[in-house]
Amino acid sequence: MVGSGHPLPLPDSQALAAMYGEFNLYGVFVPTLIGMMLLAYALNSGVNLLLKRAGAYRHIWHPALFNLTVYILVLGGLFTLMRWTQS
Repeated sequence: MVGSGHPLPLPDSQALAAMYGEFNLYGVFVPTLIGMMLLAYALNSGVNLLLKRAGAYRHIWHPALFNLTVYILVLGGLFTLMRWTQS
């Protein structure tokens, strides 16, 4: 309980290792999220191109919503891969 005079517990080392922070790009600190979003966009563009050539969009009701969903899945997969490689 906060306010009972007891100090708050410190986070464990696993929680601290999960923070990605930023990377230095010619003296400018860029958040890792932006880099991951750009990579996810590039991968998503490739997936969309493959799906267009395969004719999959004929069977998709709402292509814009589908593209957003694929982007979110790719971005989530990249974060999962990043976390998996750091542990």
